[in-house]
Amino acid sequence: MMSLEKLLFSTYRKLKVPLRRLRSRFQAKSPADLLKEQEQSFRNLGLVRDIDAIISNFPGLKSSASQGLVSEHYPLFASIAASGFSPQTILEIGTFDGAFTRFLSLIFPYAAITTYDLPLEEGFQLEYGRADQEKYVSQRSKNIDDVANVTLVERNSVSLTLDSVSRFDAIWVDGDHGYPVATMDITNAIRLLTPGGYLVIDDVFVDVVEADEKLRSLSSYQTLQAALAGGIIKEFNLVKKRISPHHNLPWRQKYIAVARKN
Repeated sequence: MMSLEKLLFSTYRKLKVPLRRLRSRFQAKSPADLLKEQEQSFRNLGLVRDIDAIISNFPGLKSSASQGLVSEHYPLFASIAASGFSPQTILEIGTFDGAFTRFLSLIFPYAAITTYDLPLEEGFQLEYGRADQEKYVSQRSKNIDDVANVTLVERNSVSLTLDSVSRFDAIWVDGDHGYPVATMDITNAIRLLTPGGYLVIDDVFVDVVEADEKLRSLSSYQTLQAALAGGIIKEFNLVKKRISPHHNLPWRQKYIAVARKN
């Protein structure tokens, strides 16, 4: 027979996450407050949040952008471009369907963009639900095949460990989000980043209620903290991944990290 203590503990474990989620729903901030906080986060980076550049290049994103549903890496990079930053070389880790790669080519038309994605035979279809390989390869081709300043490298990003020659003025890391690959990607990115360049990392969690080492991991945040403590980056800042109230409930809060190299 289960003791009262064990019964209470078992009940607590089962109800802990649902209760946190229920409580957090009453803590959601208003869209206006979230936008104000995000604009301040951009100002902390010396940037002005730029939505117009997104809409002018991707009219289809207008509705999502106005509702705070578009991922903030779009306005973030648009704002970096609007600040006068003009990279000669850009590295993207994680091409996905090539939509953001194309966006980078539009806002940085004079940059040579190298984008890494897993080859088909190395688990491409297992990442982000890309079970329909033909669909994603077709969409990726549609987005980047006709872009002169984009080079697709179908290779595991871990192989960048062996690259001692390349240097990039801006690096966008949106590959595997768990240990050990995320840590390797970030470490390689810091090494390959030119001084004064931008390192931007997607899907950063600073707290995890339900850990998932594939998609919901602390690895990126902890790696950046170690890099900061070790003096190999001079700072890193966080901006919200999205600014809709639904995406900013405490138990699902994600960020985009922006780091600069010493």
